[in-house]
Parts: sequence; C-alpha cells; structure tokens
Amino acid sequence: MLTIMKLLSIVEPLGGLALIVGLFSQPAALGLAMIMVGAIYMKITTFKTGFIGQKGAGWELDLVVLASSVLLFLAGAGRYSLESLTGKEYH
Repeated sequence: MLTIMKLLSIVEPLGGLALIVGLFSQPAALGLAMIMVGAIYMKITTFKTGFIGQKGAGWELDLVVLASSVLLFLAGAGRYSLESLTGKEYH
C-alpha cells in the first residue's frame, strides 16, 4: 500500500501540471479520473465518510474533480493549449 501511495504522490501532481500546461491533457485527465475513482472508493468504504462529511472530509470535491477530468478527457485541451500549438490531438 505504501508503494502505491508513493507512486500516486508523484503521478497526481504531474497529471495536474500536464492539465495546467495543456500537454498530454487527455491521458493526464484519464489518469486523474482513475485516481479520483480510487479516492472516492477509499473514502466511502475505508473511511466511512458521507458525501458531505463532517469537518470538510467528504467526497464531494473528489466527485467534482472526477467530473472535470472526464470532461477534459472527452473534450480535449482546447484552443489555448500546447497541444493545439504542436498539432497533436489525442482523439
């Protein structure tokens, strides 16, 4: 479990950086969506938190990040990204 956490601590910020820059946005969005599915699953099953948890520990923000990642995966990076400058689209 610890090695997975170490891997996620590297992969998740790199995926976020890729989305901000607009390079490899669709693979990064897919990866972040899978991470958020795992985070929601852990919060529901292991931590037993509700949608809006007490002390701000619910999984509502994770659901928003999941929805935005799915949207970015389906729609692509857009006009103002490095992908559009290089002409590489991942459709």
